[in-house]
Parts: sequence; C-alpha cells; structure tokens
Amino acid sequence: LVKELQLRKGEFQNTTVTTIYFGGGTPSVLSIDEIQLLINTVYRYYKVIDGPEITLEANPDDLTTT
Repeated sequence: LVKELQLRKGEFQNTTVTTIYFGGGTPSVLSIDEIQLLINTVYRYYKVIDGPEITLEANPDDLTTT
C-alpha cells in the first residue's frame, strides 16, 4: 500500500486530501505501526488539510480492549 501511494502521487498533485479512509479487506487487522506508516505516507506525498477526518473500518472480532 505504501508503494502504491508513492507511485500514484502524481495523479493527485492538484488534489487536497480531506478524508483518509481505511476500508475494505478488514483494515483492522493492521497493526498500529502499519496504520501510522500509511497515514505518514499520505502526509508525506499528498496535500492534506489540517485535521482531516480519518476513518478505519473495523471488524469487532479483530478489536481488543488493550
């Protein structure tokens, strides 16, 4: 996913990101470090507004209380 974000940055050079959405394929199985890497990659390669909406689709069975 990181490589895909890097490769496609030119397609969105005139676009401002207002929402970062992780969905489909149950992204809740990603670790916190993996999610942070993806978010950091978006910020590095794309124009992002201050305080964008960030949403993560989750399967309740994948979540813990820790």
